[in-house]
Amino acid sequence: MEVSGAPLLQPPRAGEVRSPAELHRDYLIEKELAGRLRDATGPERLALYGTLYDEMYLRTPKHPQLVQKASEERRARTIGKQFALVRRFRNRNATFLEVGPGDCTFALAMCAHFKAVIGVDVSPEISRRTDAPANFRLEISNGVQIPCSTESIDIVYSNQLMEHLHPEDARRQLEEIHRVLKPGGKYICITPSALSGPHDISFYFETSPQGFHIREYTNLDLTRLFSAVGFRNTACYVGGNKLVFRAPKLFVTALEKVLLSLPVRWQKRLARSPFLRPLVKVQVVGTK
Repeated sequence: MEVSGAPLLQPPRAGEVRSPAELHRDYLIEKELAGRLRDATGPERLALYGTLYDEMYLRTPKHPQLVQKASEERRARTIGKQFALVRRFRNRNATFLEVGPGDCTFALAMCAHFKAVIGVDVSPEISRRTDAPANFRLEISNGVQIPCSTESIDIVYSNQLMEHLHPEDARRQLEEIHRVLKPGGKYICITPSALSGPHDISFYFETSPQGFHIREYTNLDLTRLFSAVGFRNTACYVGGNKLVFRAPKLFVTALEKVLLSLPVRWQKRLARSPFLRPLVKVQVVGTK
């Protein structure tokens, strides 16, 4: 399929409302804006994270996050999928912090399972809720810093967040997460696999992310990064929906190395297959 001279590498995803021409237009817009973020200096990036996303939404009115309104049933399914891993660490006496909670749907659901819940986001608007229970609070950040006291948090959680950060900022944020965790505290990090990606709009046109997924990771990438900033232990979890299992780290990373050794075409095809996709999902838990 040709779109202004650019072939679609993949058919439109389920629920996609944009035409091929609109996809190509939005891809060029997102690539342009993400390029500004990639090329910016550290201080510049901290000011750009919020403004560039605002600009993207203004220029791409059919972006999925703007047009796909979640039903209550869909919200419940999404919470159930996310809770499949978190429930292994729930503790009514613990403090739970979600980085990048968006509209705070999941963070608010966790208020029933933890003593206190904190959301940390760059935008007060998307995260503002009037139905928050007394044990929830929202903190505003610059996208890197975690505005909490040192060694004050039991569980930190993020989902579909790390890939949006410049690699330098991702490491700085991870250092901040390590700082605020109590000794023995855990960081649950879920991010799209680079092996089955790209998972942003580049999916239709490229074999690597060029949009607002600044970098996508493998389990091997994350476990090495966690160790580098001081986490004493890391674990990999596989599976999806409501069935998530801890898997031997050596098995998961060895499988990734095999896939990385293949030509890109075969790597993507296998990593996206129903059998291997749950095994290469990036669901890493680091223990301080």
